Amino acid sequence: MRSCDARFSRHLATYDANAFVQRMLAAKLVSLLAARTWRRRFGRVLDLGCGTGLLTRRFLRDFSCGEIFLYDLVPACGKFVSDIPGSRFFTADLNTPGLFPPADAILSGACCQWLEEPRVLFRAAAQALPPGGFFAGSAFAAGNLEELAQCGGTPLVCPAAGTWRAALEECGFVPEDFTCSCMTLHFSSPAAALRHLKTTGVLTPALKNCAEVRHFLDRYEKLRRPERGIPLTYRPVLWVARKA
Repeated sequence: MRSCDARFSRHLATYDANAFVQRMLAAKLVSLLAARTWRRRFGRVLDLGCGTGLLTRRFLRDFSCGEIFLYDLVPACGKFVSDIPGSRFFTADLNTPGLFPPADAILSGACCQWLEEPRVLFRAAAQALPPGGFFAGSAFAAGNLEELAQCGGTPLVCPAAGTWRAALEECGFVPEDFTCSCMTLHFSSPAAALRHLKTTGVLTPALKNCAEVRHFLDRYEKLRRPERGIPLTYRPVLWVARKA
């Protein structure tokens, strides 16, 4: 998944405390799902790209299930989700997922932007669900972390919001809810913004030497907003899609 496994595994211990945006997305996603279905209990649920279990735990506050299968590329995630009741963890490369077991609902939080071709995963998800089954997910769209690109860094290139929706539809889903938003965090300094990214395992700018680092930080400082600080902009997309 775009070589993110080693980087993310190094920052699992700091992820939950610093994943402010991802935590908000998990809460919103569960709220959207709850508004779309009367069901509050499922037989089997899959969480694709479970990480430390942030979305799974939020889901289980509003829903229950007989069993929940958790998938992630990083084997070390298994330790962080081992306490989740009814869960089984599987190491899996979601770029080549193969066949998933039958499921009543599928979750995926802030993961799919790392995939080389998300449609491969979407098709596998559709195969696992019955007609009418829900796929609730989040990712990030074009313009995500735009400040890094403005200052000479190389942030992860994400698909446009419309591309995410089209991919879901092409793979057999009907988006019941689909939203794209802009969320800007502010930090005391450019270095603090980069530390935030590092603690959540996000790719930081590819800078080759000290001179490039200084140039990047100088340019980033010029984006400071009076009385607010250094901006860092996320552009999340959320969907609750029903299998056609």
